[in-house]
Amino acid sequence: MSADGDELQATGLIGGDLGTGDVTQTTTGFTIAVNQYWKPNVDANLVPEVERRFNTLHEGIQFYKAYGRAGGFDIRHSSFKRDRAGEIMSRHLVCSRQGVKGGGRRKPIVEVRAGSGSKKQRRRRISNRVGCRAKLGFKKENTGEFMVTTFVEEHNHSLCSKGAKLFMRGNRQLNVAQQALLANCIKVNIGSSAAFRLCREVGGSFESVGATNMEFDNFKRDLQAYVDVIDGEMIIERLRTKRELCVDFFFDYHLDEENRLARLFWADPISRGSFSCYGDVISFDATYSTNRYNLVFVPFTGVDNRKRCITFAAGLITREDVHIMTKVSEKVGPGLANNEVFHKSLNDIVWNERISIDDFEVQWKLLMEKYNLSEHRWFGKLFAEREHWIPAFFF
Repeated sequence: MSADGDELQATGLIGGDLGTGDVTQTTTGFTIAVNQYWKPNVDANLVPEVERRFNTLHEGIQFYKAYGRAGGFDIRHSSFKRDRAGEIMSRHLVCSRQGVKGGGRRKPIVEVRAGSGSKKQRRRRISNRVGCRAKLGFKKENTGEFMVTTFVEEHNHSLCSKGAKLFMRGNRQLNVAQQALLANCIKVNIGSSAAFRLCREVGGSFESVGATNMEFDNFKRDLQAYVDVIDGEMIIERLRTKRELCVDFFFDYHLDEENRLARLFWADPISRGSFSCYGDVISFDATYSTNRYNLVFVPFTGVDNRKRCITFAAGLITREDVHIMTKVSEKVGPGLANNEVFHKSLNDIVWNERISIDDFEVQWKLLMEKYNLSEHRWFGKLFAEREHWIPAFFF
């Protein structure tokens, strides 16, 4: 850092108070400061002090985070110690620029996947760590309080200016209104980047958003991860609410062996009324597949008196050629797993589109008796659930 550092600080391009390091005189007459340091310029009430006590460790961590946000630096967790019971007895927090990672000068790592022989090069990110020694240490007392045992205030790098503090990781976050906006954008298939630009246009500048595109991406990721765990329960609950509001709304669903949603059908009052008038011919189209859940969207359509296509009902089903028939070999055991005659006979019954219900039941029973599968638990359960494949929501 040259002597011009004082001028940069005065103009607000760097933050914090510039300390007085070792000073040397060059042959050109310029003065260069060596080992300079910066101290956060904050209110005295925000500055930690050794032997200060906090009721909980979380309270102390939040205090240091507030100090870092006001001072212009981010913090991260460092070393800690636990007792035999697993309780944390000491914890150190450091500046985010503590340590050294090589500054991106190392060669990229090449990963070789086992079995495939393919090579994938991982990008090595450039690190901004400069060996900063600023830190804060806590130690648990016998009273249960956490006392500050170590506090290093000086940073070996310039701190964020007032205008740049808005973009610090500790200060970047979505408010409630932005979270609601992004959630609504996700519902209508608007991405996080477009939602971020929308907030920027509404606010008038990047500074007014209070977050970056990364926070919008992370919130979308966390929201989708939450929905992914309970998505089946959410859709069933929504349809159940519709049925409570309208008694003529119909839906039914079925869970597979792993308690996952395997089949879902629904029909609203208008669709059921259309079926009562024009349900002479029904088209069942199972060509609309979904990528995320490996389900097939199946609309039931017909034609009205004006030769227009109308929808009678809709459903989501698993692809049964993958979900059920691939399990036959593992369910019947090695004796029938490789029996081509048995597989052909079973497929002729299951995939026969022209077979009637009575013929299906007769042929199924004969096939089970022929191969001693009448008492087989899996085939018996499969046959008992055949009624779920006949949509009853029209009537």
